[in-house]
Amino acid sequence: MRWAQLTLVENDPAHYDLDFWLDYFKRIKADAACLSAGGCTAYYPTAIPYHHRTPWLGDGDPLGDLIQGCRDLAMTVIVRTDPHAIRQDAADAHPEWIAVDADGNPRRHWAMPGMWVSCALGPYNYDFMTAVHREIMERYQVEGIFGNRWSGHGICYCQSCSDLF
Repeated sequence: MRWAQLTLVENDPAHYDLDFWLDYFKRIKADAACLSAGGCTAYYPTAIPYHHRTPWLGDGDPLGDLIQGCRDLAMTVIVRTDPHAIRQDAADAHPEWIAVDADGNPRRHWAMPGMWVSCALGPYNYDFMTAVHREIMERYQVEGIFGNRWSGHGICYCQSCSDLF
């Protein structure tokens, strides 16, 4: 089986070329595709609070368009979600979603200012990401979900992790 992966960045929906990618998948004879869906950034019109929709989404549904195009090519489709970080609005509303270091400090994202590293073993992944995955599966009925960076970054010392330990 030949797989292709299309990993989007936040501003890609403003300028990516759907036909280019579908033609590429066809030319390389891809049997399946892994497509960016949500988590850190939603590439579809999510209805879940704090599931950040890329502002470049507009009124479109790039994920839905890609999935339909892949299905028209008889491809298997899995989606990629990235639950490793949250934005400031989510952190303000749900501080329990943030990973905590050994000194008790919430962990800022190392590469994206204004973002926080999420706790891999707390309510963010167990509750919030389960809701995101449910929404994606109900809406698109893809064959699977690939959770990128789901296991966190180092040991977390938040209350949830302390309680579970």
